[in-house]
Amino acid sequence: MKAISRATIALAAGGVLLAASSVLAAEGETSEASEENQEAMALSHQVATMPTQPLNAEAARRLAKANGCFRCHAIEKPGKVGPTWSSVAERFRPLPPVVQPVVQERMLYHLLSGEQANFPDGHSERHKLIETNPPNDPAQIKNLVEFILSL
Repeated sequence: MKAISRATIALAAGGVLLAASSVLAAEGETSEASEENQEAMALSHQVATMPTQPLNAEAARRLAKANGCFRCHAIEKPGKVGPTWSSVAERFRPLPPVVQPVVQERMLYHLLSGEQANFPDGHSERHKLIETNPPNDPAQIKNLVEFILSL
């Protein structure tokens, strides 16, 4: 298992989303993209602070399948271009409980913003935005993130 440094914990506790926003702005992001970034951060925070419902693993799997998540990710078996969801959960599990809401918010941002995803071959592309049915249902997206972190 990869060790998690104190700096990583401090960054998470200090606000990963704020750091992401600063980096994007420093890289010359357009004001329109910056505005979209701010909206995605606000939505991620809103969803993360929603009351937690009981985890529905089957609904999370259906949402992932409907959005094509399994083209790039697997739950446990490595070999696809994206990280396995179990490895994502393992990476964040050792962080203290006080940081877990920040981790959840960061993952929500990843799914709601279309931020760049980096691939093993060196290229990057925007992550697919998660679509729900009915449209824009934050509870479904939060359930997906909670499912991934539960693995």
